[in-house]
Amino acid sequence: MLNEDQLARVRAFFREFMRAPLNDTGFGDTVIACGAYAIWTDADLIQSACYIQGAADTASRSQPWGTPQWHICQTMALLAGAIRSYAKLSYAVPDNTLDDLLYRYRRELNNLVKEKLES
Repeated sequence: MLNEDQLARVRAFFREFMRAPLNDTGFGDTVIACGAYAIWTDADLIQSACYIQGAADTASRSQPWGTPQWHICQTMALLAGAIRSYAKLSYAVPDNTLDDLLYRYRRELNNLVKEKLES
């Protein structure tokens, strides 16, 4: 379960997909379509995360294995699954746990986008 401040940080994270460099992941339209940039409740977050995870899983099947885009799809699927799990917990998630998750995935996705653009 995430509190209001944590949901605001997740919203801000997903808004980053609407501009470079995270827009280059190819998931900007997905984030907009599922409304992840505008979530206000854990239920909204769970629904959006399921949508993103499903889109990422589906997209990874059309990418050549091991390419930067394949890794981006896998990373997005794992991120969405982790965020969904946090939102479903019956107890509060510590701030540093959520911040660490968002920081690590932001860094990983930025690195993958650089690799994708360089290839």
